[in-house]
Amino acid sequence: MLTEDQRTMLTKLAGSRTASVREVERAKVLLGYANGRRSVT
Repeated sequence: MLTEDQRTMLTKLAGSRTASVREVERAKVLLGYANGRRSVT
């Protein structure tokens, strides 16, 4: 379960063009799990 602040931070990070690829991918995976997805493509 994510707080609204965590979800906002991860959403910004997932769309970032300046963060490292690893951070962006990790944010996408975490958002996917929070949304009930087993895998993110």
